[in-house]
Order: sequence, then C-alpha cells, then structure tokens
Amino acid sequence: MASPPQPRVCVTGAGGFIASWLVKLLLSRGYAVHATVRDPKRLPEVINTSIKVFQYIIKGGSEKMNNKFWPLVHVQDIADALLLVYEKGEPSQRYIGALEQMDIKDMVALLKTRFPNYDYVDKTVDVDYKLTFTADKLRNLGWKPRSLEETLADGVEFLEEAGLLREPCRLPYLYHMNTVE
Repeated sequence: MASPPQPRVCVTGAGGFIASWLVKLLLSRGYAVHATVRDPKRLPEVINTSIKVFQYIIKGGSEKMNNKFWPLVHVQDIADALLLVYEKGEPSQRYIGALEQMDIKDMVALLKTRFPNYDYVDKTVDVDYKLTFTADKLRNLGWKPRSLEETLADGVEFLEEAGLLREPCRLPYLYHMNTVE
C-alpha cells in the first residue's frame, strides 16, 4: 500500500527571517516545501530592525529611546502560529501572535537578572503608549508560545552566538527619541 503523498506548500520570501523558520518547521512536520527567494546568491543572514533594537537595548549607547511597550514573541512561536493558522484557522480571520507587552525599563531589569554583564540602554524617555491586544484566538487553536523569560534569553543567546554583542551598534533611526524636549 502506497503511503499518502506529502502535503505541499509554497513559502514566498523563504530567505527572510520569519519565513526561514517557517520552512524549517514545515520540513520537520513532513511537508514538501516549495520556496521562492528573490536572489539565491543574496541569502546571507540579514539582521532585521527588531534585532538591531534588541541589540541596542542590551549593549546601550548614546542615543535616547522611548520607553515604550513592546509586544514580544519568539520567532519559532511565530512559525508555529503560521502553521497552526494554515492547518486550523478560519478564512478571513486575523490572529495576533504576541505575548504580553513589556516596556524597555522592565525588559532591562529582567535581562539583568540573567545576563548582568552587559551595559544595557539607560537613556530612555517614558511615553504614555500601550496597545491592547490578545492572542486568545491563537491559543484557542492550540498555540503554546514560550515564556517571556525564555524568549528574551534565547534572543540574547542568539546575539551572543552570532557575535553581535561584540561589535558596536547603533539604535535604528526609527527608534530615536526626539532630542527637542
């Protein structure tokens, strides 16, 4: 008796940060993956803006930044959520894949308990900005994201292994605090 064919999927932008994690997950779950990339010769790892900001939060620097709330989520949890929505989600629905929000000062305090040897950002300006959202629809599909602590620890360990905490970094312009007060 022949085994059933592997389910086939196409992932566009498979060389991107999130899509590359999704491809790995799909392959591990037995999917036949067809992927599109812009130019296979240009696939070196690209560090996205969120990673650059996280790098700056850990290393610190001279620029001021808003002490605003960040919705946090592990990239592998996003890949899990994408596959879960593909397999079980309803058409025309929106699913929010993020854990709780945390402002930068609280994030630094939490990071210092596990990784005390970094300088961390210390020039922040408090802002009154917080979004309200819930990931309940994803959780109802069976989504089980990692804890906030594990997400942050994995982020720091990724930066350490990639050597990105040894080199100078700058806060991306989009996150600069207006210097006029």
